[in-house]
Amino acid sequence: MYFCVLFLIILAACENTPVSPNSPPVENTADLSPEPCHSKTTYDIHKGASVTWRVQKTIGEADETTLTGLTGVEGQLTLDKSSWANARARFHFTSQSTESGNAVRDQRLENYIFGGSTFQFDLTGIQGADLGRSAGDSKIVLIRGILSLAGQTTQIELPALLIETEDQISITPAETFTLNLRAFQPAPNGLNLISHITKLLALVPGVQIKDEVRIDFNLELFSSCAEAKIQPPIAEDQRPDLTPDLPDSKEPDLLQLGLTLYQTRCASCHLAKAESNHHDLRASDILDHYARNFPTHIDVVWPTEEEAYAIQKVFEAR
Repeated sequence: MYFCVLFLIILAACENTPVSPNSPPVENTADLSPEPCHSKTTYDIHKGASVTWRVQKTIGEADETTLTGLTGVEGQLTLDKSSWANARARFHFTSQSTESGNAVRDQRLENYIFGGSTFQFDLTGIQGADLGRSAGDSKIVLIRGILSLAGQTTQIELPALLIETEDQISITPAETFTLNLRAFQPAPNGLNLISHITKLLALVPGVQIKDEVRIDFNLELFSSCAEAKIQPPIAEDQRPDLTPDLPDSKEPDLLQLGLTLYQTRCASCHLAKAESNHHDLRASDILDHYARNFPTHIDVVWPTEEEAYAIQKVFEAR
């Protein structure tokens, strides 16, 4: 009986004992490691991606020349984690240039057709013998979707090669892909913009334009988790001194450089300041921001140490 009472007293004392602020935290044994990128479901078109199109124009009976155009691409691809079966995507194509051998015609195409309208592609399905997903895999599938321009639409079936790595997907034509312009249905309001395009292409007397357009592309899409692979912040005692050794006469030029950079990198600078623990923005904070958020983005130009210091001077002067 004595031992039972003693045990209860000890148990009550343990339950009421305050936790010391210096006590080590309880370890979480759950597996919190991030999923690999290829298991993520959202992929974004790589900035700067483009599609090249070619139309044959015939002069006389044998002579053929090629009209070429370049369009930029934006969009997003959504996938199941383990299969391509339910893939969905919407891509927008905006003209960047047209080369038809006639400057007046090129200008009209840009101003009145491509400049005011955007091609849109909606992925409706992917077919193939094996639609499973895994990093390092490649396969040929049939991509189906709807291409539209200003309300005019046409169904597309495109044999494509899919290549998937841990955090990137590449989509290219598996064979020559041609699009018949006459296949576009008129818009509900009766507008037939495609007809206007072919008329504009045929402005030069004696030139006939073929209806088929050959399209080449290499779309690269990056997983959203690739951007999340951020580097840990640099410890305070390991931060380099980025203050350049400049003569006093160069300070005004440096401030002007900082003002110019501030206008183009304003958002990134404020984000860098918000991410840092300092009251004032330092050059090292700016470089840390780019290193953490854009570690593998080849299309993002990092500021140099001098440029980062110039931006720091602008914040100091504000």
